[in-house]
Amino acid sequence: MGNDANAAADLGQPAPEARDRSALLAVAGTVEILTGGLCVAMAVLSWLALGLSATLPEAGPSLRTTLPVVLLYGILALAFVVLGVGSLRARRWACALMRAVSRVWLASGLCTVLVGLLVLPALVREASAGMGVPPGFAAAATLVALAGLAITQVAVPAGLWLIHRSPEVLATCRARDPRPSLLDECPQPLLSLAVLCALAGVSVLVVPAYNFVFPFFGRLLVGRGGVLPWLAVAGVCLVLAWGSCRRRRWAWRGAVAATLTAAAATVLTALAVDLGGLVEALALPPAQARAWARLPAPGAALAALFWLAVWGSLLLWLASLRRHFGARGAEGG
Repeated sequence: MGNDANAAADLGQPAPEARDRSALLAVAGTVEILTGGLCVAMAVLSWLALGLSATLPEAGPSLRTTLPVVLLYGILALAFVVLGVGSLRARRWACALMRAVSRVWLASGLCTVLVGLLVLPALVREASAGMGVPPGFAAAATLVALAGLAITQVAVPAGLWLIHRSPEVLATCRARDPRPSLLDECPQPLLSLAVLCALAGVSVLVVPAYNFVFPFFGRLLVGRGGVLPWLAVAGVCLVLAWGSCRRRRWAWRGAVAATLTAAAATVLTALAVDLGGLVEALALPPAQARAWARLPAPGAALAALFWLAVWGSLLLWLASLRRHFGARGAEGG
């Protein structure tokens, strides 16, 4: 099928002589539902971990740090189950949405694995020392954690992305679900942007676990001072998600403005606040705070360069998406 099939997929058209891929969609749907089940399990384990606070008060989590995480896992579980059922039923909206979700998941997963390689060994070693377990256990636990990250954050989303971008899978969905979908007019790059904005907005749910710490142009807003800024971030992200999905021109301008603002806020804060100050502001449990504080400090310049690279990459991506906004079928400016 080759290049013709890929071109058909990019244009949102079924590939010629496509084979039925219902079985492949069933596999993808099952994986998505199992991922939702894993999110449920993580939520339950996070809640049960509260019991550690009775025996290990320094290492155990608190209600403040646990409840937001449980809530976020619950939302992710519901989303994956809904997408999984949609894939099992070969729904066009599920195929388009899961393709975008898996792209964002894979990109963020690669970053997660990279960060895990840098910080997990020290964090696990410190946590194990606090619980009095042998050093060999810490090394084994680190390997298991990194392997788990590689599977859940790279292998699974990569597999789902390859399945849902297949022209034959798209053709199967169009054959089994011939009615037009609301997502048909949204190009995949914009749908990925919408998913990224929506996830960013929903992720604000976890900030209570980190004392509402908000980087504000050279200083940290903490506690009640960070509540309103984070609520504003959540609202902006969700509005941009809707606008991107509807291909509104203002959504692109808003995304660029939000990215520039976030870049200025985080870079200036990275230059002014060191790792020790950040860890203190996060109000983590004592064992976690000690583990983070003992990590090698990157230095203000390196931290600023990191954030410049992050936001600069996002700006370059937004620049490549500009041509998709305000096209035929979009209203408003």
